[in-house]
Amino acid sequence: MPTGSRSLATQLRTAQLLGDCDILVALIHPRVHWHRPGATTGIRGSRDEAARCLLAAPTTGVTVEETFAFPAAVVLALRPSQDCADDVVVYRVYHHNLALVTAIHDYSGRANALKAAEQGSSYACYGALRAGG
Repeated sequence: MPTGSRSLATQLRTAQLLGDCDILVALIHPRVHWHRPGATTGIRGSRDEAARCLLAAPTTGVTVEETFAFPAAVVLALRPSQDCADDVVVYRVYHHNLALVTAIHDYSGRANALKAAEQGSSYACYGALRAGG
């Protein structure tokens, strides 16, 4: 897998563990496509809004249980802190173009998240390359 994907995985993991919005914003394309946690439809919005929403979601104060780096996606398995009543792991898939995250999706199941990450090259290219992105 490309070194860029591994590096991005490390940076995303750090941003999530620290709850650091500045790190996350620097990694996200300006017009990222993302799903609010728990939402069934996606939106295209600003990276600042996406970062704030994702870090303010129930996965804030998390343990990153697993990290997967694919050629065009990174998956983080996020478990809420011990203080959270909801003990469900969220699998967050960050589709990317090796430079920036272009789409973010949350999954409740590991298999679906990994499948989406493996097949995610279309998401990686869409946001950043369309219309000179």
